[in-house]
Amino acid sequence: MKQLLTITALGLCLASALTFAQQQRPPAAVEVAEAQIRDIAPTVWVPGTVISRQDSNIAAEISGNLLWVAEVGDQVTQGQTLARLNDRVWQLQLENDQANVARLQVSLDFLERQVVRSERLAQTNSTSKSESERLTMERDTTRQQLQAAKVALARTQYDLERTHIKAPFDGILVARNHQPGEHIGVGETLVRLTNIENLEIRAQAPLGTLRYLSPGAEVAIKSQQATRTSQVRSLVPVGDERSRMLELRIAADANWIIGEAVRVELPNGERQASLTVPRDALVLREHQIYVFKVGTDDKAERIAVQTGDGYGSRIAITGNLSAGDLVIVRGAERLQEGQTVNIIKQHAATEGLASNS
Repeated sequence: MKQLLTITALGLCLASALTFAQQQRPPAAVEVAEAQIRDIAPTVWVPGTVISRQDSNIAAEISGNLLWVAEVGDQVTQGQTLARLNDRVWQLQLENDQANVARLQVSLDFLERQVVRSERLAQTNSTSKSESERLTMERDTTRQQLQAAKVALARTQYDLERTHIKAPFDGILVARNHQPGEHIGVGETLVRLTNIENLEIRAQAPLGTLRYLSPGAEVAIKSQQATRTSQVRSLVPVGDERSRMLELRIAADANWIIGEAVRVELPNGERQASLTVPRDALVLREHQIYVFKVGTDDKAERIAVQTGDGYGSRIAITGNLSAGDLVIVRGAERLQEGQTVNIIKQHAATEGLASNS
């Protein structure tokens, strides 16, 4: 009997100590969001790939010997030189065209003066009409020849500029197909340039999802590291005959890696009104799923829930929660039942929350 009393007293002491420790523990800083009634649809996960919206094989527009090409991995800006061809032939052609323009300009100036003089003499019958017409014809012909020479000069200048192959957009050099010293033909690919900032996700979706999708719709994107939300940028409402799949493009920020495999959550049925919480509110402990609600006196209350369909940043749940309850979406990992919390941010109803699940 004495031993039983001792054990009971020890238990009471431990409980009192635990209660005292919880009371002395400083409030935990948390972020919260409202549990809300939302229209949630059943979903399907489909594979996707992160791609660049600007990924080009840059080719030579003229032929020539390759003098220099940028290194793989070089970061370049729009207009920066990627490769350089031998331009000696074009430099010589430029000098020839410039001389031709100058020669024809001198001839035209001379003929202009001759025509004026001939017209003046014709007024006094000091020259024949045929001579005046001949000079006028030569002047007009020379004027056209000068115009053609200027066009040839402009084309040579354009070709000379094309010996410097320049970046059409900001990016990184992913590959180069030729080395200095090689002869390059017109249209041969020199380098591959990729913009690693301007990204999107390409996914193949079942045809049945088309009626539930539209540009701007929010979807969840899951990688090995995280689950985030984004918006459908565009979709192609034409299915492939063999796969019965359609293609859609989803906006992506620069935090993704080009070529990364992802899974995209798409609606696959009619929406139904359900109580929802942000995905970040879910806590997995002891093979059960919980959320922490901010209760009276700013105390954390652990609520067991069951999950249903999810869409975008939110997921349907059933449990002892009501619409309008504040659930903790940041800082719940180490919370204990009854612990005091300090709300440092309340997320807006329309604010997307990236999940770490």
